[in-house]
Parts: sequence; structure tokens; C-alpha cells
Amino acid sequence: MLQNIFFNQMQQFAVLKTHNMNVFRISTNDEDFFILTSLDQEKIRKVIQPMVDYERENEIQYLNEDYVYSLQQRYKRATIVMHQYIELIQF
Repeated sequence: MLQNIFFNQMQQFAVLKTHNMNVFRISTNDEDFFILTSLDQEKIRKVIQPMVDYERENEIQYLNEDYVYSLQQRYKRATIVMHQYIELIQF
């Protein structure tokens, strides 16, 4: 299943669900990154959206690792693994 969730025109999440784990492509203000996680999109939004809003209002920029660290701190029992790139297999 592939879904897109839009924060606004500049932001989106794409998710591929596989065996109780999700792969999210997270696009914030700068570069995309991916996380493999047991979290759902709602929990991710609760953490990342306020950070993105704060970035825009205060002209600062978080690193991708900052987003992941915040998720790990909020959901300590969840599986959260970051990847900068996921290989695409085309046939």
C-alpha cells in the first residue's frame, strides 16, 4: 500500500507498509530521508510537524538526525532506523 500525506504544499510523507513495519520517505525543508519504523504516520507527525513549524518560524534548520533522535526519545520502545537512501529495484 502506498500513501501520501501532505503537511502542506512543500511537504509530504510516502509510506510503504510491510509486516507491521513502515518505510516512510520524509521530506522536510531540505533533503529527504527514509525511516524504517514500527510507528504509524500519526505518531511521526506529532513529533516532526512542530519541529518543521519551528524551523520555518525561526529560520533555523534541523539535521535529519535531529528528527530521528526526537522520535527515538518520544517513542523509546519503537523501532526507528534512518536511511539517507533506499535502493530502488526496477524490472
